[in-house]
Amino acid sequence: MNNMVKKILILFLTLSSTVCFSQNIFSYSIEKMDGDTTSLSLLRGKKILFAGFSPVSPDVGLLQRLDSIYLQNKTKLEIIAMPLTDFGEGMPDSSILNLLRRDLKLSFTISKKLRGGKSSEANQHPVTRWLTTVLENGHFNTDITEVGQLFIIDEVGRLFGIFRKNAPMSIINKAILKQQ
Repeated sequence: MNNMVKKILILFLTLSSTVCFSQNIFSYSIEKMDGDTTSLSLLRGKKILFAGFSPVSPDVGLLQRLDSIYLQNKTKLEIIAMPLTDFGEGMPDSSILNLLRRDLKLSFTISKKLRGGKSSEANQHPVTRWLTTVLENGHFNTDITEVGQLFIIDEVGRLFGIFRKNAPMSIINKAILKQQ
């Protein structure tokens, strides 16, 4: 009987540890600023870099550096830039899209404006909740506290890197290329 209780306990612990994470990143979709929706399941097999930026004053330098990384690695990397309303509503969507697409000629995906930080938990976008909550992503519990934070997910959907705005691009590029 004691052996049976141990087996049941082990089974319970094994099952509970595998189901405590609510969803895989690939079960989400993100609405793009141009009106289309991208299912993240289509990105399975690629790394995904999520970059938060301010819709009030986008960091043009950071976004251009990310575009350079994207263009060098676009067969194995997708970048999704997220204008975060935690830092202000900022420009209308059409103005942001014109700045990033027409003026800067950025190539990567730009999401609709969304809430990123945990302080807006009730309105936090499901993708940013996944990025910032260990029970969702299985690795990190953090918050989006500044513009320019970067989150890198590997090809199988594991969050493996979080970088601050001022992290050297060489380190970010190495993380993208190294993690396989």
